[in-house]
Amino acid sequence: MSGRIGKRVCGWVLLVLLAAAPAARAEQATYSLRGLGGAAFWGLGEQMGTEAFALAFSEATPEKGESRIPSPRLVFSVTQYTLDENANWVSRQWHGNVSLDPSDLAIALDLAKGTLKASVEGLLEEQRIDGSVLRRKTRGVIEIEWLGTGRIAQSTSVFTYQSPATTALLASVGAGRQALTTGTITVEGIAGPVKVIGLGQLASLTDGRLSVQTP
Repeated sequence: MSGRIGKRVCGWVLLVLLAAAPAARAEQATYSLRGLGGAAFWGLGEQMGTEAFALAFSEATPEKGESRIPSPRLVFSVTQYTLDENANWVSRQWHGNVSLDPSDLAIALDLAKGTLKASVEGLLEEQRIDGSVLRRKTRGVIEIEWLGTGRIAQSTSVFTYQSPATTALLASVGAGRQALTTGTITVEGIAGPVKVIGLGQLASLTDGRLSVQTP
């Protein structure tokens, strides 16, 4: 697993994972952001070799396409590295960029806490020494709790996540607060449930832009 958390830039955690660049055939979607949001990153789950990240927003408006209606949105990725019966490495990554029901995400106006519980579909990619397998529309459940810590501060922030399958770029302006995050991720094809604890942010955005590139 090659990844690290970089320095914090005025609110959101600036995260850079060092990995291969996404394939050229990847699709890119961009969104204008307002309202409440939460970011979470976990370097390790309870099972060694597991990492995850999530970005959730109450109002994300597509910048392209016919529908310009704002809605809650979640961008996520869960990666797990294991050894098979022949002691060869196997990597499995479940990731997606999906809309949410309004009831799935709840963040307090004072950024003291936040919760996310959503059943969503994503792409599950399995990489083995002898090839790869893609399973589209793989369903799983993501549960996250944020507990705000420290003071609320006005900030201009940048967040970057990159893996072989997903790249997310976030630039935002607004009030932010650091948070402790815990999560449980349950998806068929990845050993679990995956239980994680780590760093995150809660924010109230006055302006922002999210770019997501996926296969």
